[in-house]
Amino acid sequence: MELIGFLALALIVSAGATKIGERLPVLGAAVNGTTWTIIIASTVGLILAVTKVGRIAGSMEISKVMLYIVIGLIASHADFSQLFQAPVYIISGFMILFFHGLIMVILAKIFKLDLFTMGVASLANIGGVASAPILAGAFNRALIPVGILMAVLGSLLGTYFGILTSYILSSF
Repeated sequence: MELIGFLALALIVSAGATKIGERLPVLGAAVNGTTWTIIIASTVGLILAVTKVGRIAGSMEISKVMLYIVIGLIASHADFSQLFQAPVYIISGFMILFFHGLIMVILAKIFKLDLFTMGVASLANIGGVASAPILAGAFNRALIPVGILMAVLGSLLGTYFGILTSYILSSF
């Protein structure tokens, strides 16, 4: 019964966030109804995660299923026919990954961090909750919680900083 309750709660939060997000004002080219929906749903999710709801057995399983559904929905709307007509975006993506790697190497040298820590931190930023614990577990099973913590922190900050970055870039 708890799993059905979680699904119902997720659908209610999603529908409510969508309805509220559609009514909020558009701010520039980056913050529109969809952006507001993501902000609202993420914030409600963070708030619920630190309450009793986040500690009920099965909450992680439902969150993973919902994450995979969202990823599938995003992928179903992708149009790869236009991919090579915008090479600047492809080059930009590779440049971002290059600078990400460069910054990670510099930080590893400055703070004398090992390759495991940097690898999990990097994967937590790029791959998220689905992949960082796997890399941490490959190194040592006792470090899986570290991978989860890094990935959750990356997701938490990534949502809001990603929206902030898109807002800043759209103003140029």
